[in-house]
Amino acid sequence: MIMKKNSYKLQHIFIIPDGHRRYSEKTGVNLGRAYLKAAATLRKCIKWTLLDNEIDEFSFFSFSHSNLMKREKKNLSFIYSAIEDVLQRLIENRFLCDNEIKFRAVGEKRRWPEKIDELVSRLETDTENFYKKRFNLLFCYSGIKDLEMAIKKTTKRREKLEYENLLRNSDVPKPIDFIVRSANEKRISDGPLLPIRYAEFGYTRRLFPELRKKDIDSLVAEFLNRRRTYGG
Repeated sequence: MIMKKNSYKLQHIFIIPDGHRRYSEKTGVNLGRAYLKAAATLRKCIKWTLLDNEIDEFSFFSFSHSNLMKREKKNLSFIYSAIEDVLQRLIENRFLCDNEIKFRAVGEKRRWPEKIDELVSRLETDTENFYKKRFNLLFCYSGIKDLEMAIKKTTKRREKLEYENLLRNSDVPKPIDFIVRSANEKRISDGPLLPIRYAEFGYTRRLFPELRKKDIDSLVAEFLNRRRTYGG
């Protein structure tokens, strides 16, 4: 069935950031500062997506399981510091609480640094009673591992191995409508598999640390003017 233009709402947007190292080279700042700039951009993206564009759910792929396996320790320390900065500032400025946004972080939790785990727990507790808006942070996350876990959960619960049950038992249980990737990259990079069944894709050449509100606004407007067929 073909949907008419603007006959649906963008409910769930997923952003895959790229371009941190290219931003460092372009601007001459060290990689640590490039990641901190990206952290500031992420905080703005929460507002640009959930509030300014009235989207219900925003998921952000901050760090993949393969990143953990392949990146140098110094590079990992920059990423960890940036994630800590995002979480700490969200706690201090109470942006999520003031706007009743529920926070969740998903991924291979046993590999999370202790400080990040503590900050995640604090934010999840502070926002646990909010349901209108959601911000999901994917950290040390693997789409294929999530799928494997969903299969195991569904089987253990003696539920049929059907799409709806697998999705509900995954770490990202809400269908994603729109995937946005920066720096003109065009791949999923072991992101969520189950919720992207009918997702649309959008790309921007802009490096993630320098992403602007008008870039998000333009991408959302483009999405809303597409005709979605949902396999029809």
